[in-house]
Amino acid sequence: MTRGRRRPPLALLVLVLPPLLLFACRSAPPPGPDTRPLGELLAIDDPRPQRFLDALLEAGRERHGLRGIADLALDGPDGSARLKQVVLLERPARLRVEVLGFLNQTAAVLTTDGERFRLLRSDRSSEEGLVRPSLLWEVAGIALRPDAAVRVLLGTPGLPDGARPLPPRATPGGGVRLAYAHERAVAALEFDATGALERWRIEELGGRHVLLEAHYTAYAALAGSGFAHQIELSDHRNGTTARVHFAEVELNPTFPPGIFALDAGGPR
Repeated sequence: MTRGRRRPPLALLVLVLPPLLLFACRSAPPPGPDTRPLGELLAIDDPRPQRFLDALLEAGRERHGLRGIADLALDGPDGSARLKQVVLLERPARLRVEVLGFLNQTAAVLTTDGERFRLLRSDRSSEEGLVRPSLLWEVAGIALRPDAAVRVLLGTPGLPDGARPLPPRATPGGGVRLAYAHERAVAALEFDATGALERWRIEELGGRHVLLEAHYTAYAALAGSGFAHQIELSDHRNGTTARVHFAEVELNPTFPPGIFALDAGGPR
């Protein structure tokens, strides 16, 4: 599939965030095959697949919002950046991302309800309109649509409606891999031996080429359950990796009225 070169994210623009090392532009390599051997099929009466999936679905029902301060490390064909973001999100697709620049001044504020967005920059220029697929990539280095980003950052990535379950398999270390076929792709969830989500992946159907994956680490207790404070999101289609580390995070906060309004607030 031929892809046009995307604009580098706001995080990679020198005028917004000066202390960056920009590389020469180059084309991203095509997605590579997953060379890890598939684990053995689990016994049909193994209780772990359903137990792990039920726990993840329950977490998805319990987690409806997040407020956090995140350090972002972004690496890709267009360069690298290290920056800080203030992230507010609420299911199903509300997001407010404040990008902090040098000395923690506000470089930009993006607000979206999943359908429309408004972007305000520190020079008081603005942009608004319908959400495009690349919006979060351009602004925050996250190659997902708002609804998917909300689920992934909450640690509860979803499965496609109508997906067909594939036989569960073992993973190295005693974990479990659950996979679901949908149209031309496979969505996979990989849990460790304790049931904590390790990876969420989107793969090509049949070829095992990984297109997109999120790797969850740095689990710590939060709101009565384990929460991954670090998420590494890799988009193998364009060769970018975003590592999100929550320095501070709160689940299910009470947000001020209008915080997600598309005409609210902006860089100060």
